[in-house]
Parts: sequence; C-alpha cells; structure tokens
Amino acid sequence: MTKKKSPAQLREEAEKAKRQKQFYQNEIRIARTQIKCLTRKERTHRLCIRGGMLEKFIERPDILSDEQIMQILSFAFHKSDVQEMLRRVIEEAEKKENGETL
Repeated sequence: MTKKKSPAQLREEAEKAKRQKQFYQNEIRIARTQIKCLTRKERTHRLCIRGGMLEKFIERPDILSDEQIMQILSFAFHKSDVQEMLRRVIEEAEKKENGETL
C-alpha cells in the first residue's frame, strides 16, 4: 500500500525532477559541444596532414599564392586518368567503410 503524499511533498519532488532534467540537459549540451570540438580538431589535423603532403609535391610552395595552388590542383584533377583513379579509390574506401571485403 502506498502512502499518500502531501501537496508540499509532491511540489518538492516535482522541483527535484526539474533540477535533474536541467542537469541532464546540460550534460547533453556539454557532450554535444565536446563532439563538435573533437570533430573540429580531427578536421584541422586532417587538413594540416594533407596540406603537408601537398607541399611535398610542389616546388617552392612558400612563394605560390592560393590561386596558383588551386590552378595546379584543378589542372591535375581534371585529367581523365586521375578522375578514374580517384573514383576507384573512393569506391574501395566506401567498401572498406561499409565492412565489405575487397
């Protein structure tokens, strides 16, 4: 048999539940922020690594402008054999990501 609670007890429990709800909502917000931060860090790391890779293949990258680098990349990536290889590599990466065997 359950004991009846007074209105004061019920209000107190409701307030406690609201505080708990707010606490967990804040926890969720903090977790989402941390995920965004981690994702941002991962992206920054990836861009730095790949930018370094690019600079290995370009002579004197320090004197070239962003526009000149873009021209070089556009020229290189518009070749049909490069496009074919890129599609093949992407397909293989997608298969690997989906757990398919090659």
